[in-house]
Formats: sequence, C-alpha cells, structure tokens
Amino acid sequence: MYICTSMHAVKVSIIIYISLFSLQSKAQITILAKDTATSFRGLCAVDDKTVWACGSKGWIAKSVDGKHFRFWQPKGYEKCEFRDVEAFDSNTAYVLAVTRPAIILKTTDGGNTWIETYRNEDTNIFLDAISFWDKEHGMAIGDPINGKAVLLHMYDGKNWKNWKTNFHFEPSESMFAASGTCMRAWGKKGFAFVTGGNVSRLYWQPDYADHESIIDIDTSLIQQGNAGAGAFSFCHFKYSPKYYASYCILVGGDYTKENLAEKNALIIEDGKLRKPKKLPNGYRECVEQAGNYYICCGPNGVDISKDGDVWDAYSKEGFHVVQKAKKGKKIFLAGGKGKIGVIGNGIK
Repeated sequence: MYICTSMHAVKVSIIIYISLFSLQSKAQITILAKDTATSFRGLCAVDDKTVWACGSKGWIAKSVDGKHFRFWQPKGYEKCEFRDVEAFDSNTAYVLAVTRPAIILKTTDGGNTWIETYRNEDTNIFLDAISFWDKEHGMAIGDPINGKAVLLHMYDGKNWKNWKTNFHFEPSESMFAASGTCMRAWGKKGFAFVTGGNVSRLYWQPDYADHESIIDIDTSLIQQGNAGAGAFSFCHFKYSPKYYASYCILVGGDYTKENLAEKNALIIEDGKLRKPKKLPNGYRECVEQAGNYYICCGPNGVDISKDGDVWDAYSKEGFHVVQKAKKGKKIFLAGGKGKIGVIGNGIK
C-alpha cells in the first residue's frame, strides 16, 4: 500500500513538473527596448514590423522592423502624459494626452510632424482612450464631468465633436487610462467601455448614432468600491443582437494592490456574469485575444488562457499593455522604464 501511494505521488509530481516546465518553456518574451525615462501605456501593433508606443513625459516610440525602436519627444509636448496610440501604418497615427491639457495629436508623416486634432484646457478634463473604426472615424472617451461622460466623435479624420450621450454615472465612477483598452470600437458603428471606482460597469453602444440603444451591465464580480478598483480592460469577440455581449472577458482589480489575485477577471456569457475557474495572478491592466489564446498583463506579470476561464502564469515580467499584431502573429508588450517586449511567434 505504501509503495502504491508513493508511486502515485511520484507520478503526480512528474505531471506537475512537466506541466510547469512546458508552461515556462513557452514564456519567451524578448525585451526589445528598456531604460528610457517613460512609462509606456499606449501600444499599437499594425503588423509584425510596424509598432507604435507612447508614454509619460511626451515619449513616443516606433519600429518599422519589429525589432528596433526609434524614441523621441515631439517638440512642445515633452510634458504630455501620453496614454493611448492608434496607428494605421508606419505614417499615420493618433496619440492621446490625458490632461493639462488634454490633447489628441495626429501624424501622417511617420511622426516627424504632428497636428492637434483636439485640445481641451478644462481643469476637469481627463481623457482615457481612443479607438477607431477606420482612419477617419473614431471615438475618444474621458472621465465624467458632473456625472456625464466625455465622449468625442471623429467624423472626417481631422476634427472631433462632442457626442450627445445618455450615459449617466454614479459618483466616483470613471474610466482608467491604464492601457488604452478601457474602450473599444467594434463592428461598423458600435463601441463599448468599462468603468471602475465606486461601481464598475460595462457599457455597450451598438450604434453611436442611436442614443437610446444603450446597455449597461453591473460587473459586480470585479473589485470596486474605491478609486483604484474596477474593470480596466476587456476584449469582446462575440456579439449577438439579443445579448450584445454574448462572450466577453474583462480584467482589472485594484491598482493599489497589484498582487491581489481576487475579483480581477470576469466572463460575461449570454448577458450573465461568471467568475473564471482560475483567476490571473494579480491586478491586470490589459487583456487581448492572441490567436488561440488570451493574454493579460499587469505590473507583476503576464498570464495566458485558452478560453478566459483558466488563467496560468506565463511570465513574471511586468507590463502595462499588450497587443497582438493586427496583421501578423507577433505579440508586443510595453511597460515602465521604456520597456518593450515581444513574443516572436505568438503563443503556441
């Protein structure tokens, strides 16, 4: 009996060891750049070669070979807190500065020159994210002012206008400009965003022109109740007219407790909330679909999942934002101290 129990224990140990070894062997994040005095939170990988990033102190980075990055600070914007970038090729990109003042810049010559498409000097303004349907049509979102969301609509590739909205927020409810993925445009006219703070919710707008078609879901399984907690990012990959969010993964937590692995992820399936069977290993700022996997990241590491239901540690290297190339296989990550990494052939 003793021998059988021991053999069983040995077999279990071997299985666990092999599983851990297999997982760790996949964790091949190559660091492409580091040690620049900026915290990158905006990232856009157009393809496996064309990658843009933006961060604090007005820093912007760009690669045209997927390996080497040019770093620079556009003149006059050296103090800007850039938090999001949306790019369409190596020449055309938009970057968002959150406040003091809030600015959205555009370049059409690869970043050599920039024009202001939006500027707001209001002391209460704080932009969080931008997202586009195409080069000329997009949305920008900012923290609520007097309980009403700041929503901007770009309609011609040059100008932004205030978008009339019926969204109403609870006191201390807002968005997080942690990775530029608290809002996403989807379909032809739809967009969605997540909030945190006093409460945390997911808002869906199937058609930005239809101000009455608003759905909001209380994401009660995500940390909330204080200014640092809530849903920070989501990826939406299934849509149905009946439920809007027929399958959606959200991540977040509390950024003041980066190692807290509780109530930091949520699945919405057919309009119903569900806690993942195994949560990510801490506060997470960004989640992305990456081929047959899902990947999320935060200050204390990176996690992967095949279905969003069971998350496993992939790396202890911390990042603020992750994105799979829109046209390609590579997965890029960016974070503090100018760090940019890549998973070269995707997760297999």
